[in-house]
Amino acid sequence: MAIDWHHIRTRRFLPMTPPPDWPSAVQPLSIEGVSLLGIDPTTNKLYWDGKPIVVRDRVRLGLWELILVLYRKAESLSKRTKQIIPREFARVAANLDEFCGEENFEKARISIDWINTCLKNFTKDYKLGFCSRNKNYFCAVFPQSEGCLQSQ
Repeated sequence: MAIDWHHIRTRRFLPMTPPPDWPSAVQPLSIEGVSLLGIDPTTNKLYWDGKPIVVRDRVRLGLWELILVLYRKAESLSKRTKQIIPREFARVAANLDEFCGEENFEKARISIDWINTCLKNFTKDYKLGFCSRNKNYFCAVFPQSEGCLQSQ
């Protein structure tokens, strides 16, 4: 099914009044509106509806925003390539949430690296293992897991 970009563009904002402390011209995005965000994977530059976003100040995404951006990218790749999002993707995203909650940032970094590798290799054959949690992943984040201990 083709994506109706005109439909998305006409419903990009939520039909509600923004918080009073926001600048007067700023409107909240709808879930459909988030689809207008894009990233050039070769440069990691951010785009809004095909136009580059110029950031003057550093932007820090919260954990849930980061997971949402990564999952939306996976959804976009899934639709474009007609491949399903591997269930391991959701599991690693859940691990990421857990690790950040525990402030175990080394394990969170490993999870983010895994997600990025999966996204970069999304169109490659699943059997190559880019989107599967292998022994290296388990040993890095769960060193006491049965799979890791058996391989030693």
